[in-house]
Amino acid sequence: MRGRTLIYTIALLGLLTMLASATMLGGELVLLGAARISITDALFELAFGAQAAWSWLGIAGGAVWGIASLVIWRRKRPDEHALAARKAYLSIGQGVALAALFAQAVRLITGLLTPIKPDAWPAEALGLLVGIAIALAFWAFLRATAAQDGDFGREIGAGAGWRRGVYYSLAAVALAALLVGLSGLLQIILQTVLGVGVIDAATATQNQARFAQVAALALAGAPIWWGCWWSQQSLARLPGDIGRRERYSRVRRLYLYAILLIAAIAFFFGAGMSILGLVTGRGMANAATWAPIAAVAFVCLGGHLWVLRGDERTQADGRRETEDATIAPVAIPATTAGGTVINDTTAAGVAAVAVASGPRRYEREALPPAAVRPRPIILVIDGGDGAFGARLLVALAAALPEAVLWPMGLNPSAQAAMAKALGGVATTALPDAPARATLIIGPSDMVVPGGLGGEVSAQLAAAVAAGPGRKLLLPPRELALRWVAAPDWSEERWIENAVIEAVNYAG
Repeated sequence: MRGRTLIYTIALLGLLTMLASATMLGGELVLLGAARISITDALFELAFGAQAAWSWLGIAGGAVWGIASLVIWRRKRPDEHALAARKAYLSIGQGVALAALFAQAVRLITGLLTPIKPDAWPAEALGLLVGIAIALAFWAFLRATAAQDGDFGREIGAGAGWRRGVYYSLAAVALAALLVGLSGLLQIILQTVLGVGVIDAATATQNQARFAQVAALALAGAPIWWGCWWSQQSLARLPGDIGRRERYSRVRRLYLYAILLIAAIAFFFGAGMSILGLVTGRGMANAATWAPIAAVAFVCLGGHLWVLRGDERTQADGRRETEDATIAPVAIPATTAGGTVINDTTAAGVAAVAVASGPRRYEREALPPAAVRPRPIILVIDGGDGAFGARLLVALAAALPEAVLWPMGLNPSAQAAMAKALGGVATTALPDAPARATLIIGPSDMVVPGGLGGEVSAQLAAAVAAGPGRKLLLPPRELALRWVAAPDWSEERWIENAVIEAVNYAG
């Protein structure tokens, strides 16, 4: 795992180096184009001129990123898309790209609103637009990669923590910029309307420059804040486990309570200073400075209180219950390769078909009185040496930690391998496992009597076919069975897609 983290760290450094280089060189290319320099001279300038360091740094970063990405692809793991290192790579990359976009957007808007511009401003503005487009392209690439991984609330463990940490941090910074900008705009408006202060040429110029700065903060901060915040808020509003995990994550609670605390302090301080000014005779000048801060803080305070109240209301509607699910041991008939039924109580371990899960602690959410939503129960069937089923169970446990996993090995070796994949927990047997499972995964031979070299009994095939849960059929093992036009995927690829299907169905 440490090696994987190192590879993703190297890939991230290479990617960020490319982002910085592309942003700098994009502006430089615009300036060279504005100077009407020939293509040959422009390339020579980029390779050996003042900005040559950025060119070579970008090439080196691209090479590092490409090599690291190739290593990741060549040594791809079945649970690659669920690794915390990969989520950190994608989340931090998105965060840096959005931060670069925000910084350049502030510079561009400030320049556009500044009345007096230098002669080089058109070229500089175009360079900033190019930089914004580059940062947006980097963010879109990483966001699309995360979407392909099946993210957006389906990350597990530290992977979800990285996404929340980056997006809530960006939301907090952008919200601060938005509030500072709105407060500044209101102060300028009030001071102008009330005629506060001395109005002369110097003051007017300062007000114009200040207006450009605060307006740029508000205009650039608003979409960044809304995009980062709403992407997380929409997850928190989802029903079930995904929404519950988002609503009660530590990062979200920290964000909400920190904003509430800061907004409350700003409101009471601003309101207090405004009242103090009126009492002490400072009058409108003091109110024009502090009243906008109090007003903006009050709106922010009310909005986040409403969000927090919504989280608490959802919690009251669906109380969290934690309990132990212990399955009582029951013997079931097992069928040998020859078709002879052997009772597990008389020949335990000889050819037992065990459906297992030791005591697992889990949580379930009590829905409005119609029903209690159970956790998904996934039955994994495999024969032979059980290696494929064991690898599938490992990937499922990583992607769906809330699910109850039942391994069904069709012979003692397969059952031992699959039980070991779940930590070697002592297994128990269920007579009606296919009927109780919400999802059954296994080779398509499991629905054919006599499949898997005779390990699939007629009773088992019939039980699987009659089970109410969804069946995910993997490629058959028998040479006599073949799918038409099935892709020639590796076992890792089949496991990866089975996990994706299971996550989508369980969600």
